[in-house]
Amino acid sequence: MPDERRTKAAALPLTPGVYIMRDREGKVIYVGKAKKLKNRVSQYFARTDHPRKVANMVRNAADFEVILTDTELEALVLENNLIKKYKPKYNILLKDDKGYPFVRIDPREEYPRLTVEGKREKDGARYFGPYGGRAAAHFAVETIGEALRLPACSRRFPRDIGRGRPCIRSQIGRCDAPCAGRITAEEYRRRISEAEKLLQGRTGELLSELEKDMLAAAEEMQFERAAGLRDRMNAVRKLEEKQKIVGGDGNMDIIGVHAAPEGSGIAVLHYMGGTLADKEFFSVPAASGEEAGELAEEFIARFYHEEHTPPPTVLVSALADGGEVLTAHLRSLAERQVELSVPERGKRRALALMACENAAEEISRRASAARKSGKALAELGELVGLSVPPHRVEAYDISNTGDVGIVAGMVVLEDGRPAKSQYRKFRIRAEGQDDVRAMGETLSRRMAEYKAGSPGFDRRPDLILIDGGETQTAEALRVVREAGESIPVFGMKKDEHHRTRALCDAQGGEYALTASPGLFALVGSLQEEVHRYAVTFHRTVRDSRLAKSVLDDIPGVGPARKKALLKHFGSLRAVKAASQEALAEIVPAPVAAAIRARFEERKEKT
Repeated sequence: MPDERRTKAAALPLTPGVYIMRDREGKVIYVGKAKKLKNRVSQYFARTDHPRKVANMVRNAADFEVILTDTELEALVLENNLIKKYKPKYNILLKDDKGYPFVRIDPREEYPRLTVEGKREKDGARYFGPYGGRAAAHFAVETIGEALRLPACSRRFPRDIGRGRPCIRSQIGRCDAPCAGRITAEEYRRRISEAEKLLQGRTGELLSELEKDMLAAAEEMQFERAAGLRDRMNAVRKLEEKQKIVGGDGNMDIIGVHAAPEGSGIAVLHYMGGTLADKEFFSVPAASGEEAGELAEEFIARFYHEEHTPPPTVLVSALADGGEVLTAHLRSLAERQVELSVPERGKRRALALMACENAAEEISRRASAARKSGKALAELGELVGLSVPPHRVEAYDISNTGDVGIVAGMVVLEDGRPAKSQYRKFRIRAEGQDDVRAMGETLSRRMAEYKAGSPGFDRRPDLILIDGGETQTAEALRVVREAGESIPVFGMKKDEHHRTRALCDAQGGEYALTASPGLFALVGSLQEEVHRYAVTFHRTVRDSRLAKSVLDDIPGVGPARKKALLKHFGSLRAVKAASQEALAEIVPAPVAAAIRARFEERKEKT
């Protein structure tokens, strides 16, 4: 087969295109692009000194096919589309659901608000970003709002001016209470303009304007206004110090690649207006040092897309070639000029090296954690009688507070790390409060899904752990054995301080964990995680049932208002605890009074 592949590659044309590697079962394992297909593809089968990732791919590639294109840019776009379609094992794959949000301000509103949105719309509003994640975007909104004393509540102005007393934020000096008419619409819009400058990184310009206004107010003997401007200047300076890291100019991304046989990673530093706004890290398959440029190019092609367009400047620590095709691709995505370059000297080079150091440090940290986790997994495998450490560990817990709404949670560890995309929830169908029967039903459904090859359940666990004693463990083991599987099943038992102290088998035999700190921490954290996951799901189910039976019976509370209440307060429990005044911020005052009266009535009955 290797000779056939070499012969086939030698017959390819010297033109741009995309090549698709397939394994013996015909599954796509790698998609790549080439300026000259013949040269690129032939290298795979002619050389023997490939990095480990490439060597593994070549060894598993039984055959390949090509698609010719007219230009390199067409090949790049086609490569992207095929990778999204096939998700090949040996390509750099980024999460499709990774959000890159924006901060939105609509200047057409009389009292504009700063909101976090998942994507940029063509709706006439102004968008700032994208940010590396929702946490970074919310941090920007919260810190700027606090610095400029803007409201963070759900009230809408001018509709809600004079309706209810100002909230606690105004009492502690974090909001100037437009709800009470303490600032005019003109002053409010001036602060929104200041917020835009901060979002654009124009802090120096804003401070100059505030100082000028402060001095003018003092000369006119408007001392209260001057003091307010002084306080705002101090808040902006503190915000600048909180965010400032010696950085670049304007909006840019700095991409640093650390490529090494033991593991490779890519750090992305997001700068906005010369300040570091966010940092991301991506782990990629192991590679050799000279592969850094190729890793960078493949990553950049995946990282930016229609919903996450590149900033005006992208600096990268290394590129495999000049990057002209990649630059054209980025400009096409952004519909404007984009600079893609490898800085050679000065401040920009220092930034690129800092990004590389961030990637190397994260790889080192993860490698250290993996070594500790690997040792704990080896001890766990030895404890439960496995010949090798368990690759996939599944843990289960039942959660209930009565005969209805009984649920189960399944959490997964793969190589010692939580695989959250593999977590699963179960609504128990059997009636009655019986945790043993519920555990049996859960494992029965899990094994049936595995036998059927259902997506999300098609991976066989090496070890199953139950949050419970020998009775639940015995039931789970019985179901697993009836399914024809020899997977070990153990329970996780806690001491009087609610710490996981031992594993137990179906006969009640115990295996202590406290002799090994690493093993004790691994199993303890797993038990806490599965308990948290099951309880959270149970609360969601319970609140949904309660919300349907309580809120739906209150006059004036329809589906829209119920949804608004639960979204604002987070749960029915929080709605129940809310004051009438707080409820009136979301629904009309008479409806708020009716809700409060209903909950007080239920409290008296109980």
